[in-house]
Amino acid sequence: MKPLQILTPSEQLVQYLETQILSGELTGSLPGAKALSRELGVNHKTVDVAFKVLEFRGHVRSQGSGKSRSIMPTSNTPNRALRVNILLGDPDDAKHHYMIEIRDKLVQRGHHAVFSDKTLAEMNMNLPRIQKLTERHPADAWIVQAADREVLEWFSQQPFHAFGLFGRFQTIPMSGAGTMKRSAVEDALRQLHALGHRRIVMIVQEEQIMPNPGPIPRRFLEVLNELGIPSGGYNLPYWQKGADSFRQCLDSLFQHTPPTALFIPEASLFVAAQQHLARKGIVAPEGVSMICHDPSPAFNWCHPEISHISYDLQPCIRRVLD
Repeated sequence: MKPLQILTPSEQLVQYLETQILSGELTGSLPGAKALSRELGVNHKTVDVAFKVLEFRGHVRSQGSGKSRSIMPTSNTPNRALRVNILLGDPDDAKHHYMIEIRDKLVQRGHHAVFSDKTLAEMNMNLPRIQKLTERHPADAWIVQAADREVLEWFSQQPFHAFGLFGRFQTIPMSGAGTMKRSAVEDALRQLHALGHRRIVMIVQEEQIMPNPGPIPRRFLEVLNELGIPSGGYNLPYWQKGADSFRQCLDSLFQHTPPTALFIPEASLFVAAQQHLARKGIVAPEGVSMICHDPSPAFNWCHPEISHISYDLQPCIRRVLD
């Protein structure tokens, strides 16, 4: 039995109009958006989205503002619509503006793009579970966010297209995009060293260092050694899964030999760490210097300013769409 595909109203309308155009039932020009909305009983915005998809596929052409769209000859070969599944790193990633933008722009270009019903975190980065997910939800292409090397290697060997977004795709024969934060981390480390910091810690997720540290944690340790600071497990503590494990990791850090500087991987975790430490009387930046790997609009409202790494994600988004 083929898997059931639930279509959005705009996708249903595209399918309906596309069938009529290709069969020759609709010729000349399309009705206006308002007229079609009234005739079919659908929302005006649904019609606007459908028209954009039909334009992208080459079925219709805009004649300018206020004019009906002309229907192109059916001999034109339309652009192929792809089924694109987006496999997120964890559930919170579905709220990130750049992931929403990627999904929405793919839909605007005529593709059927959805977030998968399970994330890598929910499946514990377990390859057999991921394989079953791809079998339950067949797709022409997969966008895989923040996956480890084993998962990306498996995707690179499959007959469908796969794209690595962040994660360890750099040395794997597959398309991908990500941010290069290593030089920013190096600069931050050297500045902290110049300010007198010696107990510098980067808190990471387990998959970032298991079985071996990824590019950023590895370079972090190398720079510490270059600065004459002995490095080891103390400098790369990790949590496994969930908020409780994250808080336990923080508690163990500040139990005996507390760090004077702390790198946190993303904005939501930075806020969680700052709040948790404040409840224990450890206030940043007075009690510990904290640096976030990612930017956040919320940081603009903070005083003193939150130290963080800034970057532009638009090149990554364009790379995915290309």
